[in-house]
Parts: sequence; structure tokens; C-alpha cells
Amino acid sequence: MPPSCGVCLQNPSKYKCPKCRIPYCSVECCKKHKESPCVAPASEQGPRAPSLPVSRPKRNFEEDEADEDAIRLTRRSLTAVALDRNVRSCLRDTNLQKKIADIDSSEDVEGAIERAMQEPDFRAFCDQVLSKVAL
Repeated sequence: MPPSCGVCLQNPSKYKCPKCRIPYCSVECCKKHKESPCVAPASEQGPRAPSLPVSRPKRNFEEDEADEDAIRLTRRSLTAVALDRNVRSCLRDTNLQKKIADIDSSEDVEGAIERAMQEPDFRAFCDQVLSKVAL
């Protein structure tokens, strides 16, 4: 049996608030819940790495679109990567975040990736991502 509604405390819940994950049973209870501000659970409020300012060079995506050899990932593959615990764990590393930002802002992306692949931590991250992508 589902948990009871965290708002009215009477009915079984069918839904959860996307922000604080409190269960609720109906539109009315959802509206009541939204009247007071909610916060994410403590387990999700841990210290966050400061966002890194990234200046990205302009890219010619039309040129990429014309590339017949370009690999296009499915939504299923991207979702599998996004939900993978190991990938998410790797992405908490500020050094990896900086490396990815550096690659993204590089004028020579391919060269930046080649240099990054020489580092064991970056290579392990790439292996984790590629293990989740079904080509």
C-alpha cells in the first residue's frame, strides 16, 4: 500500500512533489502544499561545487549535421547515462568538472579530449559513460 498523503494525512498518495518528495494524493493537496515553500531533502542538499564560468567558442553545428559518420545517441542511451550512479558519482569530482568545462570551452576540442584521455580519472569516466551507451 502506498504511503499516506503528506498534506491531508488521510488518503493514500499517488504523487510526489518533485522538489521535496513529499507524497500527496490529489490536485487539491498539491495546491495546498505549494502554498508554503518546500525544500529538497537533506540528502540532496549537500555542498555543491561552485559553478564554473565557461566561455564557449562558437561552433558550426551545421557542419556537424552534414557529417554522415556522426553518431547520434538515442534518448534511452542518454537517460541511461544520466541515471547511472557511477557516472553521477564521477561528476561530483570538481577536477573532472573543470576538465569537462575546459574541453567544452576549447577551440581545439578534439585535441583537448586527446590530452584528457591521457589522464586515468578522465579515461575511467569515459569508460563509465560508454558502458551505458548502446550504439
